[in-house]
Amino acid sequence: MPLPPWKQRTGVDAVVDEWLKSGYVRPCLAADRELPAAAATYAPFPENLHPGLVAALKRRGIDQLYAHQARAVRAARQGKHVVIATPTASGKSLCFHLPVLDALAADPSATALYLYPTKALSRDQE
Repeated sequence: MPLPPWKQRTGVDAVVDEWLKSGYVRPCLAADRELPAAAATYAPFPENLHPGLVAALKRRGIDQLYAHQARAVRAARQGKHVVIATPTASGKSLCFHLPVLDALAADPSATALYLYPTKALSRDQE
């Protein structure tokens, strides 16, 4: 009989421990290391970001971006491909929403297409 939920281990550590114990995932790992916590680094909003967008962010208490967000927005606005790999709650969504919202604010006839890999998202929630 399985343990009741309040006695089960939960969270990322429990999932990773089970993966490693199973032996199934270990061959797929090239490295296994834990990085120490680091202080957040911030950056101002990218130059020429639509003023309405900046005002909306400030109304929501966002007065600056994380440095990785500012770099991602600048790169996307320059037409570069951008990949963001950061932990949960690190602001990945703003990395792709801000360039899209900026383009829509500058050109109301512009369009955007968002594609989400639902299987990958469901595995991420494991």
